[in-house]
Amino acid sequence: MTSVPQPAPNEEQMKCRACPLAVYCFSDPSTWVFRTMAELKEKTRQIEECAVRQAGLRASR
Repeated sequence: MTSVPQPAPNEEQMKCRACPLAVYCFSDPSTWVFRTMAELKEKTRQIEECAVRQAGLRASR
């Protein structure tokens, strides 16, 4: 099997690599699992407040 080369990450994507929320930004929301509704609300609030997302980064899947 051969792999398809991926484009080099841009500066915003490099910032996302160290972010604990990246798993949510780069995955399908239907796969997210939370223990409580409070955890769900807190994570979605943090995602909405993310400066990189607000700057227009759209995760490629």
